Amino acid sequence: MSLNSSFSSGIIPFNLGCYNENTELKFYVPIENEAASARPIEDDYYKKSDSKEEVTEIVCKVKKLDDFCYDNSISSVDFIKVDTEGAEKFVFEGGQKVLDQLKPVVYTEMLRKHAARFSYHPNEIIELFKKLGYSAYVIENDRIRHFEKMDDSTLETNFLFLHDKKHEPILSEFLMG
Repeated sequence: MSLNSSFSSGIIPFNLGCYNENTELKFYVPIENEAASARPIEDDYYKKSDSKEEVTEIVCKVKKLDDFCYDNSISSVDFIKVDTEGAEKFVFEGGQKVLDQLKPVVYTEMLRKHAARFSYHPNEIIELFKKLGYSAYVIENDRIRHFEKMDDSTLETNFLFLHDKKHEPILSEFLMG
């Protein structure tokens, strides 16, 4: 028995992504790396130095997280992880009811360069969460530090969003003083 099989009994895979509408999106999948996105990635960091980057285009169904949870009678969500190479804001827009009512812990990547391809700034995500009673944090040395606003000097790329009331026990235990 493998470790994966011990966890798989309660896992049901779905062949779809989350977004702020129910539709189909074209995804651009670079052959030489893992950075698939709904916008082409033209950053030299993701290209191999000695090759011409090839990209495969695939179409994928996407659905609002709110609708997915409703359609599948999901009434409890404890944790959400999002790393969508820039589309994070749109995933959260499609899940505002889930975030507001169920208040899961959220762990997400936010990079200015990826968000720019989708014409927004990561601070818009921080503001979206603030309106729902959440605050942003970064992890440092097994503790969390409050994070207010991203600017050009921000080095952090991974963030936690914790609801100010529901996650108070986590905050009281791990928040830096």
